[in-house]
Amino acid sequence: MNVSIITPFLKGVPYHSAYSGYERIIDFINADNVYHTIKFKKLGKSSYPFRCLRFISWFYTSVDAEKTALLDDSDVLHHIYGEDTFLLSGFRRFKKDKKIVVTFHQPPERFIEIMQFYWKRIVKNADHIIVLSPGQYDFFRKELGREDISLIPHGVDTDYFSPKTNETDSTYSFCLAVGNHQRDYNTLIEAMKIAAPGLPAGFKLIIVSNQLKDVNQENIIIKNSVPDSELLNLYQTASFLVLPLKKATANNVLLEGMACGLPIVTNRMRNIIYYTENQGCLYYSSRDINGLANQIIRLAESKGLREKLGKEARRRAEALSWENIAEKILEIYR
Repeated sequence: MNVSIITPFLKGVPYHSAYSGYERIIDFINADNVYHTIKFKKLGKSSYPFRCLRFISWFYTSVDAEKTALLDDSDVLHHIYGEDTFLLSGFRRFKKDKKIVVTFHQPPERFIEIMQFYWKRIVKNADHIIVLSPGQYDFFRKELGREDISLIPHGVDTDYFSPKTNETDSTYSFCLAVGNHQRDYNTLIEAMKIAAPGLPAGFKLIIVSNQLKDVNQENIIIKNSVPDSELLNLYQTASFLVLPLKKATANNVLLEGMACGLPIVTNRMRNIIYYTENQGCLYYSSRDINGLANQIIRLAESKGLREKLGKEARRRAEALSWENIAEKILEIYR
């Protein structure tokens, strides 16, 4: 069985760190060909009539990359970011005898916005659909009425993202928040104002995000960009991770924090609970500023609770290692 993979990203460029993102599956699946659309002509520079596709899907990256992948001699073509690369593969005249597997990442409402009115017509011709969250699974099953849809979770590199050894929790005086996409930092910033009197002296929140500038708040530090090594060190030396979300399917930061043995404070969402299995987490209701503040204080005050939740988080992350996830995906290829 020969396998080809098509992706809009080079590893580490431009969206994730070198150790993050769904493209890490490439390192754990022995694919015969990997097509990075960034290496091909952009859609607007394609020949007529394919150039017209840019008016259909503004997310779509490169028709030349997809044509090349469809014409190779592989048995399976996996679109690992379907919203970005899946279009010609949905038409029988292009897919021919190749097995087409596609992974979709976005919440249903965002997926429809990206793929637009024609999505059912092309997606129905995929041979197998992989989704990353229960909400997506319910949506596709209901809309397409088919059985060949698999809920396979996002993975994490549990070798790179791992707890720091020979360190004591008592030396850490900060909690950590990371990321840009679908983050509710307004609620978190207000929660830190409320939590401040109940936190240990000098305890701070470090936010790693390109969305924010200085928030002029004594107990918050903003870092707009950090190298991979510094991000890993922050994960490994924080007391806990705070993940305030607006929406979510899978979440890299959640998985990386869990793999580093960090207790998590995050929203009570069905898709998030699918990943945590209620292990290693304290939850709050979305936009509940007081609820979030209380959970931050609770974790900051209790070393015993942090240790308990941290061990649970690491165990759960080990079940979501890329090695385990790759086995599930290889079963789909077969």
